[in-house]
Amino acid sequence: DKRYPPEIIQIGLAVFDTKRDKHIEDYASYVRPRINPRLSDYCKKLLGLTQDVVDNAKDFCAVAEEIFNLLQSYEKSSIYTCAWGKDRDVVAENAARCDSVDPFSMLSQMDLQQIASNIFGFQDKLLTRESVKQKLGFAFSKDRHNALDDAMDLKNILDAIKRNKNREYIR
Repeated sequence: DKRYPPEIIQIGLAVFDTKRDKHIEDYASYVRPRINPRLSDYCKKLLGLTQDVVDNAKDFCAVAEEIFNLLQSYEKSSIYTCAWGKDRDVVAENAARCDSVDPFSMLSQMDLQQIASNIFGFQDKLLTRESVKQKLGFAFSKDRHNALDDAMDLKNILDAIKRNKNREYIR
């Protein structure tokens, strides 16, 4: 529905040094929606948010600037982003909506949904995060829709795939 494009309500980053396999820092922020600032009851229940949280949040332009500034402390050639499916497209769309720069636009990106689907032999069908976690033996996350928890979840999925690349279920 074009009246309800995907708007970021919360964004989270978990920064890892892959060479030292060390978690370096986190960033998380709520974002005030621009087109549909009133959250539906479904959205509030799913995310565990109140309307006050998003009413008092920064707009995407301010959040994008904070992320951009955070990423400036890292050499661009040494970092990449890992997202699930179309998450990076949603960031770019939100940035364009407020005439801001996509803070990730200059970074290499990895679509972990596509990679995991290919590894598990589903080239023509994208697997859900829950089905990938089940195949890897991960427990269901109680904070599934928390942005920072999602970022950590992606790192754990990526690590498990790299660790288990010789297992039978990974082609």
